Amino acid sequence: KLLNPDILMLTEVCLPNYNSHNFFLNHPKTFGLEYQVNRGPISDSHHGNMILSRFPLDEGISFAKPKFKHVRAETRINKKVLLLDLVHPHVVLSEKARAGLLHSVIPANPANYILAGDFNAYSKDDQYNEQRVVSSYQKFCKDVSDIPSFVHDLLSCVAIQSISDKGLIDSYRLKHNGLQHRTVPVNIRLGGDNGARMDYIFCSPDIKITDAGIYTEGPTSIASDHFPVWATIEI
Repeated sequence: KLLNPDILMLTEVCLPNYNSHNFFLNHPKTFGLEYQVNRGPISDSHHGNMILSRFPLDEGISFAKPKFKHVRAETRINKKVLLLDLVHPHVVLSEKARAGLLHSVIPANPANYILAGDFNAYSKDDQYNEQRVVSSYQKFCKDVSDIPSFVHDLLSCVAIQSISDKGLIDSYRLKHNGLQHRTVPVNIRLGGDNGARMDYIFCSPDIKITDAGIYTEGPTSIASDHFPVWATIEI
């Protein structure tokens, strides 16, 4: 809310029909964004995805599957249609499986297109110590039996590289070449060795990215276990 966005894309949202926390927030009222589309999970979760906007939204087809949350929306800005895909693949997926699910969403020839979300995936543009990542996953990832092999696959960065290979632009990396920041977790010092950048905003090449970043100020470390990412664009 402090960034006053025109479009806000949220994962792990407590929706009225998918909510084991007994908690519900009126997101449009809270963030001052009139229009919304949302979609709950297919299975194995109690969270959904939500897109909020100052501009009217039309909900598109969803490619959601078990362990892969997805919602699509279209909006019209300056007489141009902007296509928005919000994704959240499960942390336990292999890089090959994650890449396949993401490719099922991305249009063949993306234009005026944004792909964003919590990808639970690493980028080769960032630097990581494999043993430190193994140590981190051993603490919280209880659904994977062979953590070292899982992390080795994760650090192949196949999923994120496959998105770049489709011509989409990593907005943060475009504006912060070589700078190492994290989006998760929020409870260690920024730039800590155990942090990871797992949240991304990818744009099609026809979109002008004027600025981008990771917002770490205010109550962001309380509102979520991930820092939000942001981008300023022109279409």
